[in-house]
Amino acid sequence: MKKTIFIILLILIFFPLGVFAENSAGNYIDSQSSGTENITGPIDRDAYIFSANTYIKDANIGRSLINCSYSCDISNTVIGDSLRSCSQSLIITDTTIDNNLTVVAQNIEIRGNSIFNAIYGAANNIVIGGTTNAINVVGDTITLEGIVLGDVNINANNIIIKSTTNIQGNLNISSGNQPVIEDGAVVANTNFNQLKPEVNVKSPLQVITDTLIDIAYWTVVTIIIAFMIIILAGSTVKEALVNLKNHLVAIILTGLVSLILIPIICVILIFPYITIPITLIISTAYILIVSICIPFTAAVVGRWILPKLNKWLSTLIFGLIFGVVSRIPFIAIILNLVCMIITLGIIIYKLYENILQAFRNLYLENSPRNKQYIIEENSSEDN
Repeated sequence: MKKTIFIILLILIFFPLGVFAENSAGNYIDSQSSGTENITGPIDRDAYIFSANTYIKDANIGRSLINCSYSCDISNTVIGDSLRSCSQSLIITDTTIDNNLTVVAQNIEIRGNSIFNAIYGAANNIVIGGTTNAINVVGDTITLEGIVLGDVNINANNIIIKSTTNIQGNLNISSGNQPVIEDGAVVANTNFNQLKPEVNVKSPLQVITDTLIDIAYWTVVTIIIAFMIIILAGSTVKEALVNLKNHLVAIILTGLVSLILIPIICVILIFPYITIPITLIISTAYILIVSICIPFTAAVVGRWILPKLNKWLSTLIFGLIFGVVSRIPFIAIILNLVCMIITLGIIIYKLYENILQAFRNLYLENSPRNKQYIIEENSSEDN
């Protein structure tokens, strides 16, 4: 169904654009993307409508109508060739179309004494009345209530054939549900293709194999990222280890508060326009931290728990452990939360220390005692 809709959209969009460039005499072209277009009377050749809402009544269009509107309502109109329409809603009443309807919409209704050659359409809800030679549609709920001189091809979840329907050709249905055919409906021949949902049942061996492959993949990824962290930020890992040993409770509390407050702060800062860049920076950093929290924690904790081993071996062991545990249901959630709290706590605590040290240095530089010391030093140098 998605493929069919895509093909129809290509026909509706790209074909009219090629014709639009010609702008031949006698064509009607109008574009009011935010307005309402009312069309009546004769149009010698083609009509191209691009507007929010289109109402066509008592019109006589010599050739094709190309419509791209939010809603389109056509009544008591004659179209000399085809109708191609892309809209949210399309309603056709008492209208004669010499050739075909090629339409895609959310809702399509063809009612009254409408006459057309054939319809090729895709929509969520389709109601087709009037008289036609053929119907080829896909959708969710499709209702037929008119006369069809030829074949009908429908692919939909729900199909309703009203009592006023008269299908003189074949009714070919593809659906997961039985069609509803009301008493009084005339159908020459019905071919029903029961669509069954695809159920992919894996064998126990396939489940075990897929699980082992998933665990192996993410374990290798965890170890590789942990090694990259040691290579690119080895000093940061050492400092994180020292802070984790000396300030474990403070880091855990800081990480827990940060885990809760950072998303809230991002939501608050997104509303003022001026703070949107700050929100993007904080959000990006937060996502990055969350994505590397498991390998980072594995590298730090590995050096803490196994201090006698070298940094590569300890990181390998805990990267392996964390990689496997991160794929175990429920336990993985706990591991992720713990690693996020520790990683956020270490980073925020380090930022706090750096900011505090910067203020201390600023204070010392501007303190009276330090200024006096600098003056004395300069005086001694001059002498």
